[in-house]
Amino acid sequence: MNFITEELAKSLKIRQNKCSVPIGALDTLTTTSKRHITATITSTDGTYTRTLTFLIIPTISTLIPSEPIDRSTLEIPKNLKLADPRFHLPAPIDVLLSSGSTLASMCVGQVNLTQPDEPGLRLQKTRFGWVIGGSPTSQTATNIFHTSTTTLQADLARFWEIDEGPSIKHISEADRRCEEHFQTHTRRTSEGRYIIALPFNDQLQSLGSSKTLASKRLASLNRRFQHDKRFESEYRTVIQEYLALGHMTKVNDNHSDDNGYYLPHHGVTKASSQTTKLRVVFDGSAPSTTGTSLNDTLHTGPKLQEDLFSPYLAIRCLKQLAEDEGHRFPRAAQVLQRDFYVDDALTGAETKDEALTLRTELTNLLQLAGLNIRKWASNDNDLLHGLSFEETNHQHFLGDSQTLKTLGVFWNSSDDSILYSVEVKPTPSRVTKRIISSEIAKIYDPLGLLAPVIVRAKMLLQRIWSSKIDWDESLPIELHTEWERYYAQLPLLNNVRFPRKAIIESAMEIELHGFCDASEKAYGACVYLRTLNINGRVWTQLLTAKSKVAPLKCQTIPRLELSVALLLTSLMSTVQQALSHKITRTIYWTDSTIVLHWLNTLPHTLKTFVANRVSEIQTKTSIRDWRHVPTDDNPADLISRGQTPEEFLRPTIWQHGPAWLYQSEGYWPTWALTPQIEVPEQKGAICLSANPADYSLLQRYSSWPKLIRIIARCLRWRQKRNRAAPLTVTELRITHNKLIKLLQNIHFSEEIRTLQKDRNAAIKGKLTRLNPFIDKEGILRVGGRLSHSSMTFAQKHPIVLPKSSVTTRIIEHEHKIHMHSGTQATLYAVRQRYWPVDGRSQVWRAIKGCVRCCRAQPPSVEYVMGNLPEARVTESRPFTNVGIDYCGPFHIKEKRDRNRRQIKVYVAIFVCLAIKAVHIELVDDLTSEAFIAALRRFIARRGYCSTIHSDNGTNFRGASNELRELHDLLQSDDLKEKVTAFLADKQIEWRFIPPHSPHFGPRVDIARIGWIALYLAANEEYISYLVSVKCPITAVIR
Repeated sequence: MNFITEELAKSLKIRQNKCSVPIGALDTLTTTSKRHITATITSTDGTYTRTLTFLIIPTISTLIPSEPIDRSTLEIPKNLKLADPRFHLPAPIDVLLSSGSTLASMCVGQVNLTQPDEPGLRLQKTRFGWVIGGSPTSQTATNIFHTSTTTLQADLARFWEIDEGPSIKHISEADRRCEEHFQTHTRRTSEGRYIIALPFNDQLQSLGSSKTLASKRLASLNRRFQHDKRFESEYRTVIQEYLALGHMTKVNDNHSDDNGYYLPHHGVTKASSQTTKLRVVFDGSAPSTTGTSLNDTLHTGPKLQEDLFSPYLAIRCLKQLAEDEGHRFPRAAQVLQRDFYVDDALTGAETKDEALTLRTELTNLLQLAGLNIRKWASNDNDLLHGLSFEETNHQHFLGDSQTLKTLGVFWNSSDDSILYSVEVKPTPSRVTKRIISSEIAKIYDPLGLLAPVIVRAKMLLQRIWSSKIDWDESLPIELHTEWERYYAQLPLLNNVRFPRKAIIESAMEIELHGFCDASEKAYGACVYLRTLNINGRVWTQLLTAKSKVAPLKCQTIPRLELSVALLLTSLMSTVQQALSHKITRTIYWTDSTIVLHWLNTLPHTLKTFVANRVSEIQTKTSIRDWRHVPTDDNPADLISRGQTPEEFLRPTIWQHGPAWLYQSEGYWPTWALTPQIEVPEQKGAICLSANPADYSLLQRYSSWPKLIRIIARCLRWRQKRNRAAPLTVTELRITHNKLIKLLQNIHFSEEIRTLQKDRNAAIKGKLTRLNPFIDKEGILRVGGRLSHSSMTFAQKHPIVLPKSSVTTRIIEHEHKIHMHSGTQATLYAVRQRYWPVDGRSQVWRAIKGCVRCCRAQPPSVEYVMGNLPEARVTESRPFTNVGIDYCGPFHIKEKRDRNRRQIKVYVAIFVCLAIKAVHIELVDDLTSEAFIAALRRFIARRGYCSTIHSDNGTNFRGASNELRELHDLLQSDDLKEKVTAFLADKQIEWRFIPPHSPHFGPRVDIARIGWIALYLAANEEYISYLVSVKCPITAVIR
C-alpha cells in the first residue's frame, strides 16, 4: 500500500474517493484510511513516471532525521545527484511508497560512505536520484525512547467532548462468566482465608513461555542486590514471608522447564509509607514468547468498587466476606459493603461508643478472613486507645497513587479537615505541550473541591491543544507566561482547608442543593448538603463538584447550560446513592431561564439535541425541584469562569454556598414561569392541509384548440420569448403532448407507474384489453396488433383518453370540423388519433350537448313506417332510381364586399334509392329552367336514370314564406309540363310519392343531413365558398 498525508493530498486538489481500509502497525496498533487518491509520481528529470493509488492518513511519521546531521563529515561524491539535497535536516514525510513501488524504482549502484565493516550511511541509486540511508558512525550515540501518542491524542480529544450524562453500567457476557467462576471456584481454608482459582478466558491456549524474560529480570534484580544490601535484605524478607505464609512454593527441578509462564517481579520502595516500605510487584502483564501475557488470559471481571470520590462519602465493601460472615457482625458487614474502596475504609458513627463497637467488630470480621486492618485514624483520640503506634495513622493520605504526586489530598484527623499538599518543581526554561499536559494530569482532586482552580488548568490545556502545536514544541509567549503565573500560585493551595464534617448533630432535615452554570469556556456543577437540627440551626457544606471545559465545537450558551443541567442531574444522583442518610429533598438551581422553560416543555416539541437532554432530565428529576438562582448567588459561576489559586483563597460563596441557604425558604429566590415567552430550539409547528391539485384551467375553456393555444402562450411567456410572434407548429405539438400527459397522469397515474416499472406488466381495469404502452414522449397509447400496417403511428396506436371534460372538448372539436356529423362518424374521426375510454358513450353525450345540432335537428315524433318501395330494395346501377329533394334557401353574398346584398339560393339533393349515393347541385332560384339546368348537370355527371321520385310539396304547407315558395314551385303546372317534356325525351319517368309517405321516396334523413351541414357551414357565406363546401359535405353524407 502507498500512503500520502492529508495535507499534501489537499494541496494537490485531486479528487478524493471514499474507502475503508484498515491499517495495522507494530504492537497491534491499528487505524483506518477513509479516502484514497490516484496520482502520478515523476522524477525531477521526467524520465520516470508511474501512476499509483495512495491511501490518505493524517501523518506518516515524526520528523526524519530526528536530529540534524553534520553534512560536512560525510564524503558524498560531487558528481552524484541526490534525490533530496536537504536530507540532513529534520523534515516531515509526505509520501510513503509500498515495497513493490520502492523496488521498482531501484537501480544498480551503491556507495558506502563509511568503512566496509561498519554499519553506517550508504548511497543507493534510484530512478528519482541517489538516496541516503543508515546511521552516521561519527555521530554521538543517542538513546531515544519513542512512544506512540496516538492513544494520548484520542484520550484528550474525548476529554474535550461534551458530557453526555451518566453512563449506564452494563454487564457483559465475559463479566457474567467471571462472576459465575467466582461463585463456583471460591473456597475457604481452615484459617478462614479465601482461595480462588484464576478465571482464565479463551486466550489461555495462546500463552507461551516467559522464562527467558523472567530470568533477565531476576539477573537485573541480583545486580541491584550487589550494590544495595539493605534493599536485598528487605526483599528477601518479603519473599521468605510469602513462603512462610504459603502464598508461594518453590519450583523443583522436575517442573523447571521452559514451557511454563514465570512471573517476573521487582521491588517498589516507598519511604513515605508507614507500614510497608518495600512492596514486591509481580508483573502479570509481562509478555510471553507468543506476545500474550498472563493478564491477557484472565477475565477482568465487572467493576465492583464505586466511583473514585465515593470513599469520601460511602465506600462499598468486600462483598464476599460480608455475605459469608455478615450475620455475626451485621454493623461491620454493612461497612464492608458500603464504606470500602479497594483496601481502604472510611466510615463513622453517631456516638463514640458506637464507633468503638464498630472498630472491634470490623477488626474481628476481617480477621476471620486472615486480614489485618491497620493505619487507624480518627478525629477523636479516644477511639485510638488500645492500638499500637504502628496501627495508627495520624495524617491519613487519601488517594494513594504513584502517578498523582503534584497535588495530594489529605485528611487531618486533629482538626477533622481535608487539606491539600502541593509540591511544584522549578519551571523549565523551555515549556512544551507535553510538559504542561503531564503536570495538569497529575492534579488530583477526586471530590472536585478545587474545581474553579482545576478548570482554569483545563482551559489553558484546551487553548494549547487548539493551537495545534507539536508535543515537544515550545509554547507561544502568551501561553508560556500564563502557565508560569498559574503554576507558581499552586503552592497557595496548601492553605486551603475544607471541613470533613458535613452533617451537624441531631439533624432533623437533610437537603441536597445542586448548582450549575456554563459559559463559553467551561461549565460545571456543585452539590451542597444543607442540614437543619432540632434546635433550628442550619449548616451548609460543599460536598463535591465537577467541571468540564466547553467543547471545541461551538455551542450556544443555552445548550451548554442544558448540558451542565444534565451533568448536575447525574452528580446529584451519584451523591444520593453514596450517602447512607435519608435525604429530605433535592433542589436544583440554575441561572438560565431558557433551561427552565425547556424543562417545562414537552420534549417532542424541541429539536433533537435539546429534546434528548430534556427528556433525560425529566425522567431522572422532578421539574418542581428546579429553581432559578441569580448569577451573583450561583457558586457554580466560579467554575464556569475559573479562578487562579490566588483568587480562590479570597472569601467567596464557594465552601458554604449562598448566604440565603442559612435562612428559611421564604428568603430563597423566587421566579415565575412565563408561558408566553418565545423559547429557542423549538420545532416549528407545521400545519399540513391536503388540497387537491388545481386543474381548473383545463375546464375553463370550451374549445380544445383555444386551450392548446392559451397554454402554449403561457409556456412561451415563461421562457421569456417573443410573445407577439405567431405560434409555431412545434410549440402547438409540444403543448398538445404536455396537456395529454397531464390528463393521463391525473386519471391513469397508477397504470403509468406500473408500466414505468415494467413495460410488460399486466394492467387491470378498463385498459386491460387495450394492451397500453408508454411511447418515447411519455404518452400512454393503445397497443394492438397493427404495428406492421401502413397506417400512421397515431392511427395504429391512438392516444388513450379518460372520461373527462378535456376529452369532451376534443370530441366536440372533431364533431365540429366534421360538419357536425353523427355519433358513428364523429367516433370514427376521433379514433383516427385518440382512443377515448367508453368512446361511443362519450361521443353520444358530447353530440347531445351540441347547441347547433339541437337547433338543426329537434326531436321528431316517431311513427310506424310502411314497406319500402321496390326501387329501394332492388339492386341496380347507382342513380338508376333517384330521389330528389330541395333544401334551402341559403343567404349568400356574390362577392367579398361589405355592402353587397345577400341573395337566396337553393340546393337540389339527388339520392340513389338503392345504395344511398348522394349528389348535390346548386339552384339559383325557384324556376323550372333552374331546376332543369340542375337536372342536366346531374345527368351529365351521373348518367341517365330510369325513375325520379319526389314528394308533392304538401309538407311545406303552413311553413315559412321561403318554404311556401318551394311548395308552389313543385305544384306549378309550368314545372310539370317542362320537366315532363324534358324527361320524356330522356325516357325518364317522374313519380310523386303519396302524401305523408316519405319511405316511398329518398331517405329524408340524408336530405336533412345535407341541409344541416350546408346551413351550419355555408349560410351567409360567399357563393364561391358554397360551391366549394358542397363537395366535402357530399363526402360527409356518404
